[in-house]
Amino acid sequence: LFSRSQFTTVNNHNSSFSQVHSGVPQGSVLGPLLFLIFINDLPDSISSHIRLFADDCVIYRKIYSNTDCQCLQSDLDSVTAWCSTWLMQLNHSKTKSMSFTNRMSRIQTAYSLNNSSLDLVTTYKYLGLHLHSDLAWNHHINLMLASANRSLGLLKHNLKHAPPHLHAHAYTTLIRPKIEYASAIWDPYQSYLMNNIESLQNRAVHFIYSDYSRNTSITALKKRAGLQDLCLRRKIARLSLFHKLYHHPSLHNDFFSLPPSIFDRRDHPFKVKRFTCRTFNYAHSFLPRTISDWNTLPSHIATTTDPDKYFKLISSITTA
Repeated sequence: LFSRSQFTTVNNHNSSFSQVHSGVPQGSVLGPLLFLIFINDLPDSISSHIRLFADDCVIYRKIYSNTDCQCLQSDLDSVTAWCSTWLMQLNHSKTKSMSFTNRMSRIQTAYSLNNSSLDLVTTYKYLGLHLHSDLAWNHHINLMLASANRSLGLLKHNLKHAPPHLHAHAYTTLIRPKIEYASAIWDPYQSYLMNNIESLQNRAVHFIYSDYSRNTSITALKKRAGLQDLCLRRKIARLSLFHKLYHHPSLHNDFFSLPPSIFDRRDHPFKVKRFTCRTFNYAHSFLPRTISDWNTLPSHIATTTDPDKYFKLISSITTA
């Protein structure tokens, strides 16, 4: 846009006009699409990896030497130049620098954007996930549970006299989505984290039936409410996402290769070669962990290409 002006109307009162120097029309149906077209050439000037989602941008690079640091800084300078060309302003307060490594000695570099130094942080919330510099998910899970517990307390206070079916509906629509958002990515392998997450659902089930007796079987209550254990639901979410990646025509070759040998009687034809992992975090991350689960699926499930039918089949899995 250029040479345009806009104003806001609230309760039939109009604000003064404000000049629009750049960007795309606000509030229009085509606005989001036009914005994607508007920023589509940004990656052309970047040598590092770049990921764009709406108005969020991440630039990342493997750092082996100071030369890599200089290349990354050069990319930041290119972003600044692109924004200057197209009259775009960056939100400097939300722009941070983070180094992902477990090494004691690391290459320390102070990066800058538009002549302003970037803060080096150890954790950052990106697209709803709290990323940590050691690539562990403890921090994200603890914050997620704290938020879900507050919401559960609010439901207990406001719906104390509501019937059980309304309690159950409130839990499955307002609480459970919070503790399952992107769970295929952060699904923990540590038993204490798994227990902490499941204990929230246990408290929710007590709330659903207003039964807080210690003598009541929590397993029986969850079965009565039709609630699966959350660790099983996360496994199903991982396998569902894996199925989409495996059958995606442009992504399959980027992630998967056939194992050196397949035994017809024991293996299904879609078996995938396992990754070589040197750390616990990597071995229990999404792809390496889910490949192991995928390879052990019964053949009639793994060879199902229809996503809806596949989801129904893996939902019948009874062990996590």
